[in-house]
Amino acid sequence: MAICFGLASADCGYRLRSSVGSLPQGIQSLGIPTFQNLTNQYKIEQRLTGSVLKEFNLRSRAPVLSKNSDVDAVLLGEINAVRSTPVTFGERSFGSAFLVTVEINAKIIRLKDSTVVWQNKNFVFTERYAINSNVQDFVQDKLWLWIVWPNHLPQVWLVQYLKVSPLILESIDALKKDLKSLHDRSFYLVLGPEQYHCQLAVNLIKNEVLSPGTEDFDYCKYSAKDTPLERIFETAHTFPMLSKRRFVLVTELEKLAEREHEALIQNLNSLSPTSMVLLVADELDHRKKLYRTIRDKGCIAEFPRLKGEGLKRWVEDFVRDNGYRISSATAEKIANLVGSDLQSLAGELEKLFLFTEKEKKITDAAVEVLVKNSRQHGIFELIDAIGMRDRAGALDSLSNLLVMGEYPPVIVAMMSRHSRQVLILKECLQKGMSAREAATVAQIPHFLLDKFVRQARSMKLETVHGMHIGLSEIDRRFKSSSVDVQILLEVFICALI
Repeated sequence: MAICFGLASADCGYRLRSSVGSLPQGIQSLGIPTFQNLTNQYKIEQRLTGSVLKEFNLRSRAPVLSKNSDVDAVLLGEINAVRSTPVTFGERSFGSAFLVTVEINAKIIRLKDSTVVWQNKNFVFTERYAINSNVQDFVQDKLWLWIVWPNHLPQVWLVQYLKVSPLILESIDALKKDLKSLHDRSFYLVLGPEQYHCQLAVNLIKNEVLSPGTEDFDYCKYSAKDTPLERIFETAHTFPMLSKRRFVLVTELEKLAEREHEALIQNLNSLSPTSMVLLVADELDHRKKLYRTIRDKGCIAEFPRLKGEGLKRWVEDFVRDNGYRISSATAEKIANLVGSDLQSLAGELEKLFLFTEKEKKITDAAVEVLVKNSRQHGIFELIDAIGMRDRAGALDSLSNLLVMGEYPPVIVAMMSRHSRQVLILKECLQKGMSAREAATVAQIPHFLLDKFVRQARSMKLETVHGMHIGLSEIDRRFKSSSVDVQILLEVFICALI
C-alpha cells in the first residue's frame, strides 16, 4: 500500500494531494477518527482529518468513515509540529509568502488483533503560501491565522482580525470548548431548527453563567416577540445578586420586528461586563445586519438538522456515550425509521437502553420490537392508505406525522422519494428482476424491502404515477410561493383518493 500526502491551500483550508493504493489484505473498511493535535495550532486537527477523510473516500473503493469502531482498521494520526518561515517580503518588510511545514505520525491498526499493519512516524508536508495583502480577504483563510500568526504578522493585522473574524460553532463539543473563555463574551446566539441541540446549548451556557441555586435571583427569560427591548436590557443591566453575571435568555428572536434590529444591535454593543444575554432563534437571514453583527462581535452556535451519515453518527455517539454498543447498520436503521428529529431519536434510544440493559447492546431484534411509531412507519401507513383509497386513514396518517414534528415540506420530499422508489421497484419486478436486485436499483434499505415489495405489488401503476406527479407540483408551488404546504397536501390527498 502506498499513501502520499501533500498540503495545498484550497477553499480557506487544506487540500490533500494523495495516491491511495489498495488497503492491506483482509481490510474492507477503514475508520479515520480525529487526529491528535500535539501543537498549539487551534483546530488544525479538524481540518487535516477532514481532508484526509475526503481524499480517502474519493480515491478508495473501501468504505472510509470518521469513527474508530465497527470497521476493520483505523488510521490514527498525531500532528507533532507546525512551522512557518517567511520566504518573501512585501510592504513594510512583513512576510508576503511563507513556507509552511507540518509533521505527522500516522499508523493503521487492524482492530481484530491490534496489529499495526502500516506506519510512518515522520510524514513531513511542506508547501509555499502567498498572502493576500487585503486584510479582509486574508483573515477569511483560517489556515493563515493558525499557522503563520503570531510569529510573523504585524500587530495591526491581528487587531483587524479580532474585529472581523466571525466565530460560528457547529457542534456541542465546540461550544463546550468556547465556554472556557466565557468571560470574554457578553452575548451568544443559538440558532437553528434542531431543537434538541439548541436546548442543550442553552442549558450549557446557562449552567456555566449562573452559580448553583441562583436561578431565581439572576435569571430572566423573555420573548423577543412580546417583550419591549427596553425591558429586556433594563433587566440585563441590573447588577446580579448572587452570581457573577446576570443571565437573560431571549427567545423567538426571528419574530423581532425588523425596525427594532438597530436598537437591539446598539444594546448588545453596550452590555455591562456583569451581563450575559443569550439570543435564541429558529432561523435568521444571514444577509441582514443583525446576523452579521452578532456573528462578528459575539458568538453563534448554529445547529442545522442532521441527515444521512451525520444522523447515523449521532446515533452511534449517543449510544456509546451512554455505555451501550450498536452496529453501524443498526444505527442507520434507527435513523431511517425515526427520522431527523433528535428529541424523538433520543426518546427511542432511551427505550432501547431499558430494553437491552442487561446485554448493553442495541440489536436489530430490539429495534423491530420497540421502534414502530416513527417517521418511516408513518410514511408507509400514509402511502398504504392512499393505495387502498382510504381517505380518512391517509389524512389521519398525515396528521400523525405532523404531530411527531415533521415539517410539511419534509413530508412532501419523503413521500416523493418513497413514491419514486415504489415506481422503480414496480418496473424492475415487471422486467423479471429479483427483489434484491430491484432494491439495489431503487436504493431501498434491505430491512425495508419486504414492505416496499408489498406496496409495489398492491398499488396500481396509475395511482403511484399520479401521486409522484402531484407531489412534484406541490413542491414546485411551495418553492415559488408562500402557500401553506399542509393545506396543499390535504387537498392533494382528497383529490387523489
